[in-house]
Amino acid sequence: MNFQKKSYFTLTLLVIMLAAVLYSLHWPLRASILILFLGGIGVVLFAVQLFKEVFSSPSAKEEKSGMDVSVDDKDHAAARRARVFWVWLIGLSFGIWLIGFAAATTLFAFLYSRLNGARWPLAIFTAFLCFAITYGLFELVIHAPWPQPFLWQLISG
Repeated sequence: MNFQKKSYFTLTLLVIMLAAVLYSLHWPLRASILILFLGGIGVVLFAVQLFKEVFSSPSAKEEKSGMDVSVDDKDHAAARRARVFWVWLIGLSFGIWLIGFAAATTLFAFLYSRLNGARWPLAIFTAFLCFAITYGLFELVIHAPWPQPFLWQLISG
């Protein structure tokens, strides 16, 4: 058994997912179906990951992902990628609050693809596809009740 530092994080996420699933068991099925489905998948995936981390051989060379950051990282590339990721994620969250879910995710898809090397036609297609999925699925099919964006509240009074 080899309990690593990163295993604590995986264990924490496993406990949070398991708590969400167990807590949602007391809800009506219609309200809890999404939590049960996604949380159940999360519990299984985190349990498998924890098993892999704990029962891996200590002599096996650990593969580093692009998001792993060590203190002695010479080029700081992984730390930079992690910061860029968080800036994009916070920007998306801010955009959802400011202009709404469908508009922010569409703008996010366009900007992310365009700024990361996609040509104009692909960036526009990606944004259109993102809008079609978010608006079509969440607005037209599911009728998700999104809060009004902040800018819409300012304009409408």
